[in-house]
Amino acid sequence: MIDEEDCWEYKLVGTNVHSGSANGGHYWSYINTERYNAEGENDQEWMTSTGKEPWMEYNDARVFDWNFEKLKENTFGEQSKGYGGSSYGQSAYMLIYERRKKKPIRVIVPEDQVEQTKATEQMEIHYDTKTKEHSKLVPYHLGIGSEKPNQIYKKVFADNASFKFEKDVFHDSFYDFIQGVLKNVADF
Repeated sequence: MIDEEDCWEYKLVGTNVHSGSANGGHYWSYINTERYNAEGENDQEWMTSTGKEPWMEYNDARVFDWNFEKLKENTFGEQSKGYGGSSYGQSAYMLIYERRKKKPIRVIVPEDQVEQTKATEQMEIHYDTKTKEHSKLVPYHLGIGSEKPNQIYKKVFADNASFKFEKDVFHDSFYDFIQGVLKNVADF
């Protein structure tokens, strides 16, 4: 069970950058200048909108518009030769994140189970006229453990279990373990 305190999602909203050597250099920041409510009530695309939002470069007394698509280029700079032949580059050394509570999970309720769900779970059922679906909102920290898994979930779960088994069985440590057991049996 997920604890309610663990139900946060994080979004990159800034980075501090250093150029120079360990003994000195220059510092500046790239900052996303758009902010949202920490409860996550403002925007449906909060997590995926980072690159579409306005970013600024704060560099000494100068402030510029900045393109988020240049993040990697501007924060993982290549090494170059500086004064006295020393090597330096520009690198992000601190990332700043904004957090908000995760939204409830929308669970589809089959039409023939709407009344039963209302009665047994005492939960509000919503109807979307566009998709013609009934749904309920389950708090994220409660998860959907009580829900009946659908076919896709079952298939993904089975594939993951198979992958984990194969990964464990074909790992070098498994062969080392089996070899150790066989040696101990042969010595016994």
